[in-house]
Amino acid sequence: MLKNVLSKTLYEKRWMMIAWGISMIALSALTMALYPSFSQLGADEFVNSVPESLRSLIGSVESFKSIPGYVAQQIYGPQIPIMTIILAVILYIGIGVGEEDRGTLQTLMAQPITRTQIYLQKFYAGAIILSIISFTVAVGVLGGVIGLGEEISLLRLFQATLMLCLLNVSYGVVAYAVGMGTGKKALAIGVSSAYAFLSFFISSLAPSVKALQPFEKLSVFYYYNTPQPVVAGLDWSNILLITLFIAVFAVLGLLGFLRRDIDV
Repeated sequence: MLKNVLSKTLYEKRWMMIAWGISMIALSALTMALYPSFSQLGADEFVNSVPESLRSLIGSVESFKSIPGYVAQQIYGPQIPIMTIILAVILYIGIGVGEEDRGTLQTLMAQPITRTQIYLQKFYAGAIILSIISFTVAVGVLGGVIGLGEEISLLRLFQATLMLCLLNVSYGVVAYAVGMGTGKKALAIGVSSAYAFLSFFISSLAPSVKALQPFEKLSVFYYYNTPQPVVAGLDWSNILLITLFIAVFAVLGLLGFLRRDIDV
């Protein structure tokens, strides 16, 4: 018998964690295996052939010619983060309002545990799961770097992975807060998906589209990878802002959840 909601949630999601972890290790290691090809002179022609408005999606020529630059562009932004953000939304919908749809949340609420404990322990469980999966990306990168006979700063790799964890939780908490706060699964999916899409769209095109630049700082992507932690280290103000974003949505979701009338 599991002692609390947190351990119960982690146990129930163990196979998902294993599957996603293996997938992220394999994907990041495979991406690293392509580094020698991209670092050749032919990468110059490839990057320069891409329209300037889309060049931010693949990075600069210089990003292909060093391990830190390649990891920053091809691993930590934006390809793999898009996948983990999708996971974050699905995960938090599943352990939140999704359980209400299935009737398991009501059963849990009938037990001697407060709503606040249910809400927070599920939130913490989701954050732990996303953090574990995020760090498997670093495992794949490190394995790929070793296989190539190259070197990378373990501190910078850890810092980039920490930012990936925060990024994933920040988009996941939007889905969790809206779902638990309103009880509407469709609304939670719509709001979180729309915000993720608009954030990616703005962050990708803002460097070359002046009309979007005033809105760039509304995107969590901006604080996640500006500057790139693998290359330049952490910006503590960015960590503070993302953490504040997570805390605000978590609190708003909790307040909504506490006020709702849920039949048990």
